[in-house]
Amino acid sequence: MLLISLPVVSQDIRYTTMWFGVNANPVPTLQEAMVADNIKLSSSLFFTTSNDDKTQSLYLDIEIPVISKAVSLRIYGCILEHYSVAYNLALLRGMDKGKMSGFEGGDFYLQTRIRLLSEKGLWQPNIVLHSTLKTASADKVSTRRYFDTPGYFFHLESGKDLISNIKGSDFRLRLVLMTGFMCWETSGSLQNDAYMYGLQLIASAKGLSICSELSGYSGWIGKRYGSDYGDKPIVSRFSLRYNLFESIQIRVGYEHGLRHFPHNQIYTGFKWAIPYKIKWE
Repeated sequence: MLLISLPVVSQDIRYTTMWFGVNANPVPTLQEAMVADNIKLSSSLFFTTSNDDKTQSLYLDIEIPVISKAVSLRIYGCILEHYSVAYNLALLRGMDKGKMSGFEGGDFYLQTRIRLLSEKGLWQPNIVLHSTLKTASADKVSTRRYFDTPGYFFHLESGKDLISNIKGSDFRLRLVLMTGFMCWETSGSLQNDAYMYGLQLIASAKGLSICSELSGYSGWIGKRYGSDYGDKPIVSRFSLRYNLFESIQIRVGYEHGLRHFPHNQIYTGFKWAIPYKIKWE
């Protein structure tokens, strides 16, 4: 008797930060719970420190106010990345072995930012609602650089100056809290839902700002597939910012993955506050 054994176990792609490149569904950065009063254009270069996944990324970010300091439209994302992945890691991720290095364009994010409450008095904070759509604009999932699936998230940022307007000093200490909801499509059109959270502290004086941040999101699918599924990333960020001119700010920073985000990055960039305000007739 001839017995033929066929494999019956299928392996789903793990659509999480644990098993993809550094720019796949990253933890959102807090925005100080403030809406722009003029057009702001930012550009940053990121460099991973790992030898297993060497990545250099170019990010662009533009925020266009519809109503100054109250409503804005923001578009951002990784324009281009260059990556080189070690063979063992490529094997673990299930990557296309012919695409272990190369260039790839990333996802774009479309975001509206609406101020719901204005900072006032001793206790009332700024509260800003963010509504964000993630496009599936990346090339393909076989390189494991991007999910190539749509997603969206909604979150609130609440920010308050703890110290400001001290006589004879321009020192400011600001606290920002974030909470929200994120979802994205995974294998077989299954949707992963996650709650978002974050905390940001900014100290600034004489044009120099020091910013520290702890943030993350926590999905539910990992409970089904096990702790190594990796849908609960937490990152810490630290940056120095300096106002080189009245309208140009330069910045350097470091991002460290604490859980389910096996990447560390250094970055540098600038933000240009374009001295132009849109006037609606």
